[in-house]
Amino acid sequence: MIGSGSARLKVIAGIRNNGSTDDRIQYPYYATWEQQVDLVPEQSVSYAPEFHYYGGLSYWLADFPESGVRF
Repeated sequence: MIGSGSARLKVIAGIRNNGSTDDRIQYPYYATWEQQVDLVPEQSVSYAPEFHYYGGLSYWLADFPESGVRF
């Protein structure tokens, strides 16, 4: 049993560290998803976390129309 009662659930978006599948780090541009949950023993629940970029980021989109590739 994990626990019961009120708890804070946090999910962090991760990426591979230096291409290694066994070593993950937090994706630096996504905010952590958090939600208050009520845990009930022997009950399953489902959540669908959505990750959003941190506010105030500067970014650009590269568009290469001749190749159809967009980054």
